[in-house]
Amino acid sequence: MRRLNLGQKVLLANLLTIIIFALTAVVSIFTLQSSREIIRISSEEINPSVEAIDRFILMVSQGKMYITNWVLISTNETDKEALKNLHHFEFPELKDKISRLKRTWNNSEQVAEIDSIIIRFDDMLIIHRDIMDKFAKFGDYNDPSKIFYANEIIEDKVIPISYALIDRLEVLAKAKRAEKEKYEQNVSNSLATLNTVILLLGILSVFAGLLASAFVFRSVSTPIKYVNEVASELSLGGLPKDYEREFGSDEIGEMAQSMKKLVNGLKATANFAENIGQGVYDQSYQPLSSHDMLGNALMNMRDNLKKVAEDDKVRIWTTEGIAKFGDIMRANYNSISKFAEEVITNLVKYTGANQGGIFIIEEHSEGSEEPFMTLQGCYAWDRQRYLDKTIHKGEGLAGQAWQETRTIYISQVPNDYINITSGLGKANPKSILIVPLKLNETVFGVLEIAFFRNLQTHETVFIERIAENFASTLSIVRTNERTQKLLEDSQLLTEQMRSQEEEMRQNVEELQATQDEMRRTQAEVEAKEAILNLLNLVIETDHNFIIQRANHQIDAYLGYHISEILGQPLSKLFDTHVDFLLMTRTLEGGKIYSKILNWLNADNNAVLVKISAAALHVQHAQTVQYLFVIDQINGAEVKKYLI
Repeated sequence: MRRLNLGQKVLLANLLTIIIFALTAVVSIFTLQSSREIIRISSEEINPSVEAIDRFILMVSQGKMYITNWVLISTNETDKEALKNLHHFEFPELKDKISRLKRTWNNSEQVAEIDSIIIRFDDMLIIHRDIMDKFAKFGDYNDPSKIFYANEIIEDKVIPISYALIDRLEVLAKAKRAEKEKYEQNVSNSLATLNTVILLLGILSVFAGLLASAFVFRSVSTPIKYVNEVASELSLGGLPKDYEREFGSDEIGEMAQSMKKLVNGLKATANFAENIGQGVYDQSYQPLSSHDMLGNALMNMRDNLKKVAEDDKVRIWTTEGIAKFGDIMRANYNSISKFAEEVITNLVKYTGANQGGIFIIEEHSEGSEEPFMTLQGCYAWDRQRYLDKTIHKGEGLAGQAWQETRTIYISQVPNDYINITSGLGKANPKSILIVPLKLNETVFGVLEIAFFRNLQTHETVFIERIAENFASTLSIVRTNERTQKLLEDSQLLTEQMRSQEEEMRQNVEELQATQDEMRRTQAEVEAKEAILNLLNLVIETDHNFIIQRANHQIDAYLGYHISEILGQPLSKLFDTHVDFLLMTRTLEGGKIYSKILNWLNADNNAVLVKISAAALHVQHAQTVQYLFVIDQINGAEVKKYLI
């Protein structure tokens, strides 16, 4: 048998090692490709299917609500349009989407189930259209037989079918979510398999090294001993530590160096793959070379998973922030400054800023024709600072943002612009964001916030959205304050009139001698009432909201003659029964009611009015009456009140 020299032995051993390594690399790459395919199926097929089924559940529930409102509320045009849109656009689009997605479903029972549900929902839409045709005109709502028929159909068919469809869709959605969890588990299993393959690569490579050491042990004992030590540790399932040893420049020495490099690479690769499986994406990793397919594939997978995780983090941060500030803005505050202070304090903390302030435009600038802003709320280093500071339009960056109605972002802040102070001293911020408090091109003020870092795009968009929500809430607060003041003044005037009338009845004999004075007093009262009647429509009702008195403005506002409206229920004037119920609950609860809504005139057309109402306690009669002061909104005022 022909003897092999040292080079041939080493070549044979290295060739065997390379073959094993290549085979294991192919298996590893195949495993990575399988993981990618699983992730693709989850993101492109499973997740859209779950979202489509959830949308189907919501659509069934909305269809039930819309068709019920179609029958019960004749003037609810919004829900009617929504139901038509569901029939003509939303459901056909959803059905097409589900038809595309179900082609990727492997479960034939699920495909048959979704087809059955769609057919069943199509049948229910036919019932919808039958009801919609029967109530196509306003006069159809006066036909008791149609109303009875529609209510019976809704109770016996629409509602039971809707709940049954929702239950079936919930079961289907649960199955799809289980598939999603299964695919996610498969990804985890694939990564675990990859880790095992990498470890096997090391073990098999060491086996090849042991084979070569058996051939050339006598002549290359030191390198072989090193390889043996490495193999011993790998055989126990671990990755060996680095050994600082010098080897010759012959073939065996080169093999030992290659083995050392391979072990280090396997260690780094195994650690990198394990961190990816645990969701750690920031670890640095250097592939063995530009041709390292396994290492490069791992890095590509790491980058893709990291991008998905970062996008989810931004989305969750934004969603939670919107919800948090929605709760803050829905709370009741004693003053605008308290409201502004609460918003800026939470905004600085939530965004990780260091200092911020809210400037609000004063509605009435006494002693100056030029409008200006004042600082209503500020926050800096967990301490509130109230600064007596006013800003005019165009003055400084805040005034410039007011004038141009646009956001200003500065990443290079001048040294003398602003200082952030703490117990350790002062520092200049790194960036400043100035956002106008704007709603429908109307500016209510400016929000200014400072950071020790540069802002990301999603943070700027989030702050701009909070500024817009703040402006919307501020607009409503100011409108309510003005309305409440007018209502209180009107109620005070009415109470004064009633008090004078009661005194007149109780002291009629004593007041005979002062009849002239009473006439003058009566004239003043009538003048005040005439002013109120001249400027507004005034209606009084009893405790059952039956109209007892109305002034001549009823004709100008709603086209009714006074005789036509007296003794009629006030609900006759409301566009929707829901608005009437909300008003009665507010007044019966002892609260002042103020709102902008639609009333119906004599032609049954909607008229936009501003209503202020309160209870009047008639002491001598031991009963309650209600006073309504109505102001019609016309022309340019519509936009102002809508804002």
